[in-house]
Amino acid sequence: MRELDAVWRTARIRCPTRLRRPWWPWRLRTSRSTRRTPAGADPQLWSWFTAVDTDRSGHISAHELQKALINGDWSPFDLDTVKLLMSIFDTDRSGTIGFNEFAGLWKYIKDWQNVFRHFDRDNSGSIDGQELHDALRQFGYNLSPQLLQLVQRKYDVKATTTQAAYGGRAAPPGISFDRFVRACVVVKQITESFSKLDTDRDGWIQINYDQFMQTVLTLPTICGDGVGEVLEYGDVTVREEEIVLYSNAVAMSA
Repeated sequence: MRELDAVWRTARIRCPTRLRRPWWPWRLRTSRSTRRTPAGADPQLWSWFTAVDTDRSGHISAHELQKALINGDWSPFDLDTVKLLMSIFDTDRSGTIGFNEFAGLWKYIKDWQNVFRHFDRDNSGSIDGQELHDALRQFGYNLSPQLLQLVQRKYDVKATTTQAAYGGRAAPPGISFDRFVRACVVVKQITESFSKLDTDRDGWIQINYDQFMQTVLTLPTICGDGVGEVLEYGDVTVREEEIVLYSNAVAMSA
């Protein structure tokens, strides 16, 4: 996908060929599907698609996708990250993902997994503050220490997840794979929105309240953490914390 290709080009990262801790982000139980593989489709990929499509509808919903995705610590994917992925690959805006869309999603997650492994220097299975700084810097986003701390605090699993979500055990510290993907995408989209307003490219913008709210509410794939007040704007859901993140970004650059 173009977005991730740009990330790799900007970061100039070479995908690691040897990884000490292999991990498969899909929790799939393949079975012999009675559905015929479409002409030209990869049989293995079709098998995985049918495994995720548990209701045999021919399309994958957000909840089906969430059940099929796991982090390196076996925790389930955050639903907001799943919705973000759905919004990126649901090209026909049907609310579900068909096989062709799933093929793109599969590669996207695989590529992001390689990015995550590259920056998880200590092989802990999560991204700490320094690793997050290194990742964003190589992606071309030089956040101030205050902003970096804000992003880390927002997406740190231990800081934002209850023990109930982890089966009664404490969540591991750091940013998990699913939240790392969402953090990078959110920073990218907020930066692009700022750049559109910064017409003279001097790193400064001056906007009124209406412009600010319109910019935030039209960010295409912003998702929240499951806490805070939800704001609805057409098909876009924006949570209070995302507005705080964007307003801090604007304030610190002004």
